[in-house]
Amino acid sequence: MSPVLNRKKQYNNEDDIWEDITGLVLQDPQNVGVNLFHLIPMFANPSKITQGWMSNMINDYNISKRLNVRPSGDLDTIDAHLVDCFVIIENEMTSIQNYEQKKAMKNARK
Repeated sequence: MSPVLNRKKQYNNEDDIWEDITGLVLQDPQNVGVNLFHLIPMFANPSKITQGWMSNMINDYNISKRLNVRPSGDLDTIDAHLVDCFVIIENEMTSIQNYEQKKAMKNARK
């Protein structure tokens, strides 16, 4: 089932999968992470479309955050790619928390 087209779709190759992923990103750029998390499993295996460095980056972020450890010596020497990844992860974590809070509020009203 294509979450972009809202109908059955035959996925013949990886390009077809990436086409729907791109469509999801374009549909709702403000909630990319939450949408991808919930919708990719409907049409693809998430572990097949991610790369190992992505999991490593999330692990590094979690270690840094939970143990209050800086990922580098100082702000002048920190790797820009690492900072970019950490900012993206932080934004997505905030988005997920907001989503979960709204969901809990809706359930509490029922």
